[in-house]
Amino acid sequence: MIKMGWLSKWHQYHSVGIIQTKDISDQEWYNLMQAVKRLINIGWDQAAIKVYCRYIKQGKKYAITPEKKRQQQVLIDAMTYLIGSPVYTKMFQTSNLSAKEKLQLMLAQLQAYRDEFDFLQLTGPYKIDPCLTPTSYFLTILRKTIQHAFPKYSLDIYTKGAPYLTISNETRELAYQIHAFRSYLDRQCIEFIRHQNGENDYEKLRAYVHALGVGLDYRTGANYHNRYHQEFTFPKNMKVQVSQHTKMVEFIVDLHTGKFISEWNVYRILSNGKIDSNPDHYTLAELEQVANTESFNYGQPQHRSHRLLDIDHPKDPQIRRKATSFWRYEKDYNRGGQYVDIVNNGGHKDFLAWQKIPIASRQSTYQDYLHECRQLELQREYGFNRFYLNSNENI
Repeated sequence: MIKMGWLSKWHQYHSVGIIQTKDISDQEWYNLMQAVKRLINIGWDQAAIKVYCRYIKQGKKYAITPEKKRQQQVLIDAMTYLIGSPVYTKMFQTSNLSAKEKLQLMLAQLQAYRDEFDFLQLTGPYKIDPCLTPTSYFLTILRKTIQHAFPKYSLDIYTKGAPYLTISNETRELAYQIHAFRSYLDRQCIEFIRHQNGENDYEKLRAYVHALGVGLDYRTGANYHNRYHQEFTFPKNMKVQVSQHTKMVEFIVDLHTGKFISEWNVYRILSNGKIDSNPDHYTLAELEQVANTESFNYGQPQHRSHRLLDIDHPKDPQIRRKATSFWRYEKDYNRGGQYVDIVNNGGHKDFLAWQKIPIASRQSTYQDYLHECRQLELQREYGFNRFYLNSNENI
């Protein structure tokens, strides 16, 4: 290896944010510059690379031996491959790339592409950090980045275009992939919660947020997650969102078992690591979970961005389109339908009250609950616990 002059190293190091270089060996310098070249080749700009170098410099302070220094760099390098890791998050946040460029970079790193069934496949070598939490700072940054990248129109319009707009094919595909990418964020949040302690998925979620001091929100209507075929009886699932204020991550919970309802419960992984997205490979019973699945929210609650990014979205993959064509949602009781949330304003108390109703009596009890809601002209923000308490008082 050719030794470099100290001044030459200083100029090169300074360009990526490291000032003190006298204590860096030629081997350490070589390793660092190889890593920097990799980051440049993958698409990171100078601002992001400076963040990486600062992590390396900070790590050197606590690594005494050459082997410890090497291990520290290996660890930091590994985190640059994990979407949402502390290192990746800081690089993503600090980068001077535009919002669209950041999203394109992330999807390129994941080698994302739309398959023949309009399903987004992620083929690596970058992965979503398995330690990414539902309350991760990266998710907040990503949400804001998406809002900045698509500020004026819905994701559907950005994907399809409109007579009054000129939208590049690149932007159209980006809008579609960003819509589809939310499913992978859902999968990560579900997997993270399932590794917590608790009797079932719902109890694990409650334990997780309790430990953080974060609130859950139960007040968003769950019509689209209680789809049925032929005849609607009563809601089987509830929607729970994290946090109480951001409503960014949502979970669909089976009211009887406490387990999460999700498309990821039924999707099968092929031998090449891709998702089997062929709709014909799944039964109609399996497609019920696809139809009722959760959906990560890019927009702010009660804000225009929620409609643009979460409601008026591009077409779903073929497997979900098939699922929702068979499993239909019921309209709200005050809009000509038979639907009212079991769990809503009363939150966890609504859930507990419903557990007290014998399974054989639930349909008739729901009809009584529905009748009272109509009589009192209440909105969906009601909840079963209040009805349950009032009913017992009248006995």
